[in-house]
Amino acid sequence: MMIMVLLGSSRIHQHEVVKALSDELSGYSVRHIDNDCDADKKHRNLNHALLGRHYRDTVTVVTGVSSYSEYLYLKQRRAVFCVLPGVLPALLRSEDVAIGPDFLYVALAPNKLATLEKRRVYMSPLEAFSECYLREHHSTYRGGR
Repeated sequence: MMIMVLLGSSRIHQHEVVKALSDELSGYSVRHIDNDCDADKKHRNLNHALLGRHYRDTVTVVTGVSSYSEYLYLKQRRAVFCVLPGVLPALLRSEDVAIGPDFLYVALAPNKLATLEKRRVYMSPLEAFSECYLREHHSTYRGGR
């Protein structure tokens, strides 16, 4: 199962990225899990959504992730973490989670970002999906799932 986690920016911007991905993606359906709920429901919400039946033509996009335990849960399920432009969420500013080379930088319009450095690093939601797809299939063929 392909899982993309959108981190950073605003909740509205995260939802715009999900919509853009849904609009641009053909041959795949986008399932959105908005996990911006109270702490007691966060893990139950993820368990319910991710432990059910999975279809190979579906990408699950998770928003609203704010705790280290959610991060670990999704990391164990080989989620791809996508950082959106703007203020980093507290989760990524903490010492618990370091932004590593496996994180993707995603923007609705990367070519319109303010600096050349950002334009080189950020990718569109569709390009991020393609990267997730490659990682998923590379992992599958190497016996990772």
